[in-house]
Amino acid sequence: MSALQENPFTGPIAAEYDVLRLMCPNAATLAKKIGDRVAGWRSDAGPIDGFEIGCGTGISTLAALSARDDLKLTAIDSAGEMLDQARTNLADYALAGRVEFIEA
Repeated sequence: MSALQENPFTGPIAAEYDVLRLMCPNAATLAKKIGDRVAGWRSDAGPIDGFEIGCGTGISTLAALSARDDLKLTAIDSAGEMLDQARTNLADYALAGRVEFIEA
């Protein structure tokens, strides 16, 4: 099995993954719902550390991080090209120590 068959989000498609917003307008709606849900989590428990598996370009990562100032995420994706876009899209959050990216 080729690497592309194992992970279809590598190569040229990863470089164009932001087209998802055009192809699947509900992606933005889903990201908003994720942010709304995260915002509703208990706040008396202290800071929250979490994982996002399959962060892609960071659309839902941004929604979650924007929803809570006390949230720190480890964002994981198997495609380096996707993580490169997420790193660019979420550079301010990374500099603030609120998101770490792992390729796995």
